[in-house]
Amino acid sequence: MVLDPSFLNAVNTSVLPVADNTYDLGSSSYRWRNLLLAGYANVGSLQIGGTEVIDSLRNLKNVSIDASLITSGTIALARLPTLAKVALYAYDEKETTTAATSYPTSDQKYFLFANVFGWNRLRVVVEGKISASGYTAYAGVYVAGSQVAELSWTETSYTVKYVDVTAPTSSTTTTQVGLRFKVSGGTGYFRTVEVWGMYA
Repeated sequence: MVLDPSFLNAVNTSVLPVADNTYDLGSSSYRWRNLLLAGYANVGSLQIGGTEVIDSLRNLKNVSIDASLITSGTIALARLPTLAKVALYAYDEKETTTAATSYPTSDQKYFLFANVFGWNRLRVVVEGKISASGYTAYAGVYVAGSQVAELSWTETSYTVKYVDVTAPTSSTTTTQVGLRFKVSGGTGYFRTVEVWGMYA
């Protein structure tokens, strides 16, 4: 049955179906244009363009956007690997600056990681820039106090870069995964940081 939607113009009560999990709102031929909510949407799964991208167990599916940029939602900057299983472990958008030409002796940004899901890699994503051309900004990735990787920027506007590192294996004790910053000259700026757990 197709109804004129004008009858919903002044609803002052909850709208409920007469049976649970039986009726649809719209169809492939008669679609609602926009869904505007002030609260949350509690859905069994999520489809985009007719393809399921998040299932009922909150697994990401059918997404292949390696090193692509997501610019909406609560995560302003996400680099998703082309893998079946990923999870965001850490997110920090506070800006950090440095003019130091050597790495400090302690992590400037860090989180404590326990490998309860058996991830074999971590993807570390950093947005950075250098204050002037001719200099380089660096972000060292440290695991348990030892440097395992490095990112660098010669760009003078914020640019996203990432590196994959081996995930700590212990599921019962925490390991500190951190970042330290330095420059060859000028001032380095670093803001959004993400750490993703991944299955290869």
